[in-house]
Amino acid sequence: MVPGVPDRPGRRLEWKKTPLTIPVLALGGEHRYGSVIVSMLQEFATNVTGGGIPGCAHWLPEARPVETADAVLDFLAGRDRSFPHLATRETA
Repeated sequence: MVPGVPDRPGRRLEWKKTPLTIPVLALGGEHRYGSVIVSMLQEFATNVTGGGIPGCAHWLPEARPVETADAVLDFLAGRDRSFPHLATRETA
């Protein structure tokens, strides 16, 4: 299941048939999806980077606005981002 996307029977299976090949940034709060967000989205995309934002749970922009903005800006600029508590993964 993808966070924030209603699950409909068969929808996820259809999305897996043609995974995204564009770069995808996956961010989660350290206390929520942070440790698994990259692997969750790797089911639907082949070039996923990201990880957990330390010290927050679900609402990243509210709990850690600077860190969240920095992660997004680094991603858009094509800079690698290191997440201190969780590994950043990319698949080929």
